[in-house]
Amino acid sequence: MKQISGLLLLTMVLTLFLPLVSCGLFEPQWFGWNGEFKVTIEDVVGFDSVDFEVSKSYRVCVELSEGRDVNDETYKDIQIEYNEENVAVYYSNCSKIKSSIFFYLYAYELGQKDELAISYNGKTTKVNYNVVDYDFDTNGYVIIDSIDYLNRFPEFKDMLLSVERYEFTEPYIGKNDIVVDTRTNGYGEQVKYWNCFITKNEENTDYIRTDYLKYLKDSVYYPAKFSSVPQNPISYFGVTMEMPMSANLDEGTGRETMSSFSISYSVTDPCCTNPQNPIRSMIFKATSRENAMTYYRKNLDGNYPSQLSIFFEKYPERFFVYDLNGITVYIICTTAGASAYFEDGSYFYSLYAGYEK
Repeated sequence: MKQISGLLLLTMVLTLFLPLVSCGLFEPQWFGWNGEFKVTIEDVVGFDSVDFEVSKSYRVCVELSEGRDVNDETYKDIQIEYNEENVAVYYSNCSKIKSSIFFYLYAYELGQKDELAISYNGKTTKVNYNVVDYDFDTNGYVIIDSIDYLNRFPEFKDMLLSVERYEFTEPYIGKNDIVVDTRTNGYGEQVKYWNCFITKNEENTDYIRTDYLKYLKDSVYYPAKFSSVPQNPISYFGVTMEMPMSANLDEGTGRETMSSFSISYSVTDPCCTNPQNPIRSMIFKATSRENAMTYYRKNLDGNYPSQLSIFFEKYPERFFVYDLNGITVYIICTTAGASAYFEDGSYFYSLYAGYEK
């Protein structure tokens, strides 16, 4: 009896300790095991109950007994039960080496005292869960009360304050030297698209050129000042336009609504290229409000609100509202970057810059 009690105590101690470690050192995760398979949920801790923050995604790993063959069909043999009114679970990928199947759990609505049950081959592992408020402080967000806070992110502030309107004029110039291809975009839509690399403005080398505008198929806002970040010479700059498959990009055609338009910057391999400016990435993007407000992932059935949509609905006080020449801009910041959002009749605009902490 004492031996059984000792083993039970050891099991409890190990179970409490294991949430603190994972494949990375001291990364939090919940752990459950039933003899047939084990389950880990990253970025949460607990014993019989865990908390998921609303608007966040959590990776769930189901590791079968050692040596079991797995493939992209194995997940269909795993049953996962949960409250569909506050979380969604979908298949991600598998690891044949580790006999593991990975899912993602997306928490999109607040809720208390629900149960997540994972079953396979006659065995079940369960854990109670709550969906709680997003922890802005722990996730590095700050509340700002002045546009001056953006002085610590000068490239972002330049981009935001330089926003201007480009007016499309017919006839369209045509694709000319741009290669147009097709792909499935980040919202699951089949689109035509082009990418073009951009260079510094010869008149002001602190910023990139804007001659890409003539290839856009619609009137749109754009940043007149998008930094070339000369302190980080080994970087990527690109402009992308996506169009519906029905769009006509021939010379002389008329105006059409774009699926998206974006300008992006990122440091190439910062661990090796020794960037001197702390900025690591920046993007200006125009897309539809529907796409911006919808959480889309392959293998996820149904439409769910995106993190941005949840922030606007549940935490409007986190945004600093700024009037930019008649445009209402919503700004939200962390200690390592800033985002801004606004919209017009056709497009929803997202601006972001991230910096080395």
